[in-house]
Amino acid sequence: MHNPKKDAQEIQMLRINLKNPESGWAFAYLSDGSNELTVTGPYSPVDVLRDLVDALQSLQTAEAADSCWSQEPGELHWNLRRSGKDIEVEILEFSEISFPGHHRGKPVSVFSLVRIGSLLPDSY
Repeated sequence: MHNPKKDAQEIQMLRINLKNPESGWAFAYLSDGSNELTVTGPYSPVDVLRDLVDALQSLQTAEAADSCWSQEPGELHWNLRRSGKDIEVEILEFSEISFPGHHRGKPVSVFSLVRIGSLLPDSY
């Protein structure tokens, strides 16, 4: 039997807080209510915060978007997927890259969440 109160309790809320760059580094803080992760990436030559916001915004109409954040060493890939109003966020860490976007080795998932419900708030 459908129990709206129980279903509401099972919905995971994803919170992404972006911080203004400091000393050439950008910061994103992710939380699903029980797990937290801080992600850093160089702010130059690519504005990684703008790239991530653009990728999230594109999910209003697209089913998938990605954002890459260079690391020292390696690279993080934000894989963003949408199905209806449900959104899946997975961040994969690649320890070796030949050049941005081209990887060697197996990625490690450092964050994964399926968010059920409204995709993005009216303002973020």
